[in-house]
Amino acid sequence: MSVGNDSNLLMVFYVQIMPDDFVMQLHRF
Repeated sequence: MSVGNDSNLLMVFYVQIMPDDFVMQLHRF
């Protein structure tokens, strides 16, 4: 297990749990 893998896994988990919030933040920028 490396920090890079954990970061990617966390990102995927976040996108799956809150896709709407993630999209809203992307549109904000």
